[in-house]
Amino acid sequence: MKKMLVLLMLAGGLLAADKLVLLYGEDGTLMNNCSEGAKQTAVEKNASSKDTMCIEIVIKFGEAKWAWCGWNNPGDFEWGEYKKFKFVIINTSKENTPEFYLNIKDFSSKSGDREDWAELPIVLKPGKNEITLDISVLTTKNKERKLNKDEIKFWHFSFREELKAPVYLWNVWLEK
Repeated sequence: MKKMLVLLMLAGGLLAADKLVLLYGEDGTLMNNCSEGAKQTAVEKNASSKDTMCIEIVIKFGEAKWAWCGWNNPGDFEWGEYKKFKFVIINTSKENTPEFYLNIKDFSSKSGDREDWAELPIVLKPGKNEITLDISVLTTKNKERKLNKDEIKFWHFSFREELKAPVYLWNVWLEK
């Protein structure tokens, strides 16, 4: 047992219980809910010198004033023990993206009321970005209540400005 633990530590791996995969883009899985103005496509991209699947996200509003892409009803997963929301994403623009957000709702969140959701800001630098967001305590945008992390019903990326170029999302996971 001691040797196995040392090998895991040397490999830098996480035990399965320390990681919860929410979206595995490498198998071509798409997010199950996108608004008008947001387009997602499973595509092959060359990453780390091997072909792999990822999700291409293009944000062009048209008539809409904002757009989002995410996961509705993420299932029976309880987020309570997890402290980090992580994802790998590539910004193909030569500039930073406009600020966009990770929005998280629980079953008590009021539909359509952004003040009653958790909202975490994100800006991507050009190239590959490995993003870690602190979700140890999720409070609503108006700070009136804490979200129940064992009753998450929806998470999505929300864009209030168009992206100048596509972004490529690989995987999304939680860590303890």
